[in-house]
Amino acid sequence: MNIFRLKPLVISIPVLLSCILAQTSQAGDNAAAVKSLDSITSQSSEIPSLLMETPVNLPDAEEIAPSKPKAAPMHKSAGYRLQTSQAQTDALNAQVAALKAEQEKKIAELAKQYASTQDSTTKAQQQKLADSEKQLADLQTKLQTTAQQLESANKQIADLTATRLDEGEETAQLKQSLADSQNETAALTTKLAALTADQSAKATELASVKKALADSNGKSTELQTKWQETTAKLDAQTKQMASLKTTPETPAPVSKEDIRAYALGAFWGHDVLNAMKKVESDGFKVSQPQVVSGVTDMMSGKFKIPKEKMLAELQEMDASVTAKSQQPAPTDAANSDFITKYSKKPGVKKSEMGYYYRITEKGRGAIKNSDIVAIAVTESLSNGKVIKDMNKTGKVLALPLDRFPPLFKTAISMMNNQGKLQMVVPPELAYGEAGSPPNIPPNATMVYDVKVVSISPAK
Repeated sequence: MNIFRLKPLVISIPVLLSCILAQTSQAGDNAAAVKSLDSITSQSSEIPSLLMETPVNLPDAEEIAPSKPKAAPMHKSAGYRLQTSQAQTDALNAQVAALKAEQEKKIAELAKQYASTQDSTTKAQQQKLADSEKQLADLQTKLQTTAQQLESANKQIADLTATRLDEGEETAQLKQSLADSQNETAALTTKLAALTADQSAKATELASVKKALADSNGKSTELQTKWQETTAKLDAQTKQMASLKTTPETPAPVSKEDIRAYALGAFWGHDVLNAMKKVESDGFKVSQPQVVSGVTDMMSGKFKIPKEKMLAELQEMDASVTAKSQQPAPTDAANSDFITKYSKKPGVKKSEMGYYYRITEKGRGAIKNSDIVAIAVTESLSNGKVIKDMNKTGKVLALPLDRFPPLFKTAISMMNNQGKLQMVVPPELAYGEAGSPPNIPPNATMVYDVKVVSISPAK
């Protein structure tokens, strides 16, 4: 039947919808990729805080003042990646429009074929039903005629019996006629029953066809609804992307005042990123768009939520961090015992600054004071708990040797390229009595595994 020829078209519509949803998901992934560019602009969250802090003044130790840190280099590839992502978004819009047009065309063809099939199928079934009804009426007419003939024959037999005239041959003929009439009646009855059963079967088939048409109509309606929902989502996303494209951008700074303001904004933005990573390290998930929205609202003095609600949330966060940071501080006896045991290990030496170290791999190639040295550091507590592991994340800290804090500068100076060293640092040379909540308790003895990844001459 023609209705079953529609099945491939009905099946193809969910496939088209799946393609559109997949393209929409890819657009979301592209947008997420653009948003994630800022997260790679700083490595400070993977670098031990001790490397980024002001060196501790020590008694009886030569203090080497660190040079002023240079401004973090701006990632030139961020703009290029943003342009690339924008181009991918435009291409995606074109693909979505093409898929949408193709889908509308397929739906129109399906509706046209469905209407044509429904009309032709219904007419054919109605014609067959009319023919069956006509045949049934003819048979009923013939049956009625035969019954009349039978009645007439019975009357003749009765008349012949009453008059007792010519009982022989004429009676036999009448009986034969009666038998023939009865046989014909039985045949007509059988044929009538067959036609009735055939009519019932055709009626059942017609009902089945009507049910199939109703199901097909229901599926078409469902697909139409899904198509409308998908179209609405695409329209909403298109409007959102259009609004993003039409957002006016601040022109590049030219005057001295604008350059100064832009530099301050970038510097403060760097601080905000570091603060976000610090909050995330405390176990809180932070949405960057909401942070930017909060900074903007603070500058404009118009907030989206009451100040009391913001203050309550900040107090709750502070209480949670404080609860996590309340871990017992190592005692002086525990620190002394750990350092004493470590100092007795083979190859362990004590530096002039007061920390203990041992070179686990010397490496090859001396390091000059002006060389740029890339190191990877694993920071741990004396109990073995790892605080930060740059080897695990695949990140390094690269600085000229003379710009490292004195603690690490002296350790690196004792190694060569690709060398490895382990150092045990007492609390007074590390984080002191305050520690670094929530992970580093007060008076903590720190263990650092330092690896020189590479060296390169200063430009």
